Amino acid sequence: MSYLLELHLASCNLGALPPSSPFLNITSLSVLDHSGNPFNSSIPSWLFNMSTLTKLDLYDSSLKGPIPSMLGRWNLCKIQNLYLGFNYLTGDITEMIEALSCSNQSLEFLDLSSNQLTGKLPNSLGQFTSLFDLDLSRNSVNSHTGVSGPMPTSIGNLSNLGSLNLDNNMMNGTIPESIGQLTNLYSLNLLQNYWKGTMTNIHFHNLTNLISLSVSSKHYPYALKVTNDWVPPFKNLFHIEISDCRVGPTFPYWLRNLKSLNEIILQNAGISGEIPHWWLYNMSSKIWHLDLSHNKISGYFPKEMNFTSSKSPTVDFSFNKLKGSVPLWSGVSALYLRNNLLSGTLPSNVGKEVSDLRHLDLSNNYLNGRIPLS
Repeated sequence: MSYLLELHLASCNLGALPPSSPFLNITSLSVLDHSGNPFNSSIPSWLFNMSTLTKLDLYDSSLKGPIPSMLGRWNLCKIQNLYLGFNYLTGDITEMIEALSCSNQSLEFLDLSSNQLTGKLPNSLGQFTSLFDLDLSRNSVNSHTGVSGPMPTSIGNLSNLGSLNLDNNMMNGTIPESIGQLTNLYSLNLLQNYWKGTMTNIHFHNLTNLISLSVSSKHYPYALKVTNDWVPPFKNLFHIEISDCRVGPTFPYWLRNLKSLNEIILQNAGISGEIPHWWLYNMSSKIWHLDLSHNKISGYFPKEMNFTSSKSPTVDFSFNKLKGSVPLWSGVSALYLRNNLLSGTLPSNVGKEVSDLRHLDLSNNYLNGRIPLS
C-alpha cells in the first residue's frame, strides 16, 4: 500500500495507536483520520513527523497527556487541517504554535478546543496568513487553567480568518483594535474570558461579513462603547450575544440597523430605561431567542407582539423592573418574567391566547387572584 493517499478509520472502536509508525513505506499519505476512537492514551510522536500530511484528524479520541513537541518543531509542513479538539491534551499553546511554524503558509483549520491547554497566544500567531478557522475554546477546566494572557495584536494579520472561537478560557487584557482588520471574519466568539477595558467602533470597523458576534467578560464591568450615530458595518448579523458586558445605560439603538437578527442576548448588559416598543414589534417576527434578563429595564410591556417565527421563540425578561399585567404574546414557547414588578391577575383566557407556551416563569412578582383553569 505504498501509494496510499488517504486512510479513514474514524469511529472504528480502535483501542490503541502503535508506538512506532506503521507508515514507513507509505510516502504519499495525505489524509489520516482517526477521529472518534477510544484510544485512551497519549499521542505518539511519529504522528507529527509525517511531512506529507495535509489533514490530521484526531478529534474526540480520548487522547491525553502532553502533545509531543518534537524538540520545538513538528514536521507537518504541508498540513492544512489539524483537528485535535475534544480530548484531554495538556501542554503550552505557545510551544504548539511555534512547533507549527513551518506550516505558516498552508495551515487553514486548527482545532484545539475542549482540552486542557495553558499558556499565552504568541504574537507569532500572525504568521499563519492562510488560517481560516481557529478554535481554542473550552480549555478552561477550572479557575486556574486555560489559554491565558492578552490577545496578540498580530491577530489582525490573519486576513483569511473566517471563524475565531476563544470561548471559555482565561484570556485577559484588552481586545486589540486590530481585530477590526479581519474583513473575512463571519463568526467571532469571545465569551467567558476576563477581558478588561472597552470595545469601540474601531474593533468592528471592517467586519462587514460578520453574522455571529459573542462577547462576555468575567471581569465586570467590561464595556462596549460606540457613538450614538454608529451604524454597524455587519448588515447580515443574525446572532448577537453580549453578556456581563456594559452596553448601557440606555438601550443600544444601533441594533435598529440590524434587520437580520433572530437571536438577541443582552444579559446583564447594564441597560436601563424603556425599550422602544416599535423596535420590539418590528423585530419580533424574526426572533426565535430574545434574552434581555438581568438588566434594569423599566416601563410596560407592549400589549401586542408579532412572534411568528417558525421556531416558537423563547423570550426572557427576568430580573428587570418591568410593570403592568402579564403580556399574552401568541406564538411564544417559553416566557420568563420572574423578578419584575408585574401586577394584577392572570387573564382567564391565558391558555387560549398563548397556546404554544411550554415554559412560563412568573415568580417573584406582585400577581394576585386565582390561577385560571385554562
